[in-house]
Amino acid sequence: AYAGIGGIVLVLYLALVSAVAFSLTSILMKYNPVSRVSIFGFLNPIFGVILSMLVLGESSQEFGLKGLVALVLVCIGVLIVNLQHKQKS
Repeated sequence: AYAGIGGIVLVLYLALVSAVAFSLTSILMKYNPVSRVSIFGFLNPIFGVILSMLVLGESSQEFGLKGLVALVLVCIGVLIVNLQHKQKS
């Protein structure tokens, strides 16, 4: 099936984003412990919700009580892991 120029550009863009993300993760793991770097993967849902709100206009479900509690708990988890790492150093 013919994808068109828009589809090709989109695939190239996604390949670029993946390559940049992989490169940044590799560089971060070179200078930091894996446990400290991997916890930032839990920020993906936060950015996903924010971007879906901004780009797609989806705000009713994500910013209900359950959505806000979930986002706050993810942020607290990331903070706890990073604060424990600083206290051990």
